[in-house]
Amino acid sequence: MRSLQIFIGLVIGWVGFLQISENPVPSSTALLVGGFLILAGIDHLFEIHNK
Repeated sequence: MRSLQIFIGLVIGWVGFLQISENPVPSSTALLVGGFLILAGIDHLFEIHNK
């Protein structure tokens, strides 16, 4: 599940990055949400690895 979360975060971030020149506010929000999903997924993977 966490790998899928990281992938979705990358996709959302990439779409936001591509659209940032046309619509800065929604694109920035997409980048923020994408980054949050990626960091949350990575954090969970590190917790599993450190146990």
